[in-house]
Amino acid sequence: MILVECNHSMLYYQKKHIVNASIQKGKKLKKLIYYISGHGYGHATRSIEVIKKLIAADPHLFVHIRTDAPGWFFKLNLTKNYEVHRCKIDVGAVQRTSFFVDKQATLQQLERLLKEQNKLVEREVDFAGQVKAQLIVADVPFLAFEIAHRLHVPGIAIANFSWDWIYDSFVDVLPGFSQPIERIRSAYRKADLLLRLPMHGDLDVFPHSKDIPLIARGAVRTKEDVRRALGIRPTDKHLLALVAFRAEDLANVDLTPLNRSESVRYVTLGLANAPAPCLNISPDFMYFPDLVNACDVVISKPGYSLNSEIIANRTPLLYTPRPDFVECDVLIQGLERFAVAQALDREAFLAGSWEVPLMALTSPARVQSWPDVEMGGAATAAAEILQWAT
Repeated sequence: MILVECNHSMLYYQKKHIVNASIQKGKKLKKLIYYISGHGYGHATRSIEVIKKLIAADPHLFVHIRTDAPGWFFKLNLTKNYEVHRCKIDVGAVQRTSFFVDKQATLQQLERLLKEQNKLVEREVDFAGQVKAQLIVADVPFLAFEIAHRLHVPGIAIANFSWDWIYDSFVDVLPGFSQPIERIRSAYRKADLLLRLPMHGDLDVFPHSKDIPLIARGAVRTKEDVRRALGIRPTDKHLLALVAFRAEDLANVDLTPLNRSESVRYVTLGLANAPAPCLNISPDFMYFPDLVNACDVVISKPGYSLNSEIIANRTPLLYTPRPDFVECDVLIQGLERFAVAQALDREAFLAGSWEVPLMALTSPARVQSWPDVEMGGAATAAAEILQWAT
């Protein structure tokens, strides 16, 4: 993997032979640009799964990833035929924690982005010309479809929500979102195809869509192997609960009840002051789906990435809702349909009153009630995308 800043794209020409060493000589290389929103992990995790399937299906395909998501995330999950160019062409939502959106800051950043739209599109069109891109895929920065339209190449979206739908829920608070939303919709209407994921919002802005199954990451190591790596003995009978929150999300949570738990052992991620009985590990200690699979239950908030991974690994989820996010209701409906999950109200979450609902959620009657869910979304998406690649 080569990480390239957007304004240093010529480095691509100096380094590409290293990345492409395994590609057979004499074969025409297909070039694809994949734009990925850096907001959250869901866009990146599912994009990586699609890219894996694309490269497996066509080893003569090379993917240029354009994103402001962390470069290490791709390095840990992809091995060949790709290059990450760190750049920002969308805003997402500005958040201080996973529970609240700074709507004013989001609007200000969005307005700055749109003010620079022509310059950004010109830059990306120039880059696409340099690398001779034949196709653009996006999850789901709206400017990607302006770029594809200018290039006269197909533009394919993969999404469970679009940014116009997210921002539309902010208009009552900040009417200034109205004009940017119309510009965003104008760009999305230029997409040739939307591959629409389950747990989706209103995506009618896209003129052509096709439903695909869930894109999700399953475990690659056994539960026993992961628990051994965590130092947990086979004789340990504690319920193992993964606390899938960032440190800032837990800043106002009373974690002292975790010290008193006799039935539950908690796994926390990168907490500077984790309660002593907790098994506190670095967030990048291991492949996250392996950790989800190894635990008996997860406590977190609804999100596409988290939802899909607890569904894929059949690990129950105790969640606290995020009322500041319009997609939260859709994601909760997905949990009710596809998963074993239970809500924990805000007061109980902040009080650290987790043990009783965790035990109830993992009762034999609950954990045996998983529905069958089709998980082949990445392969389906890759097959659709390759039909557009010439």
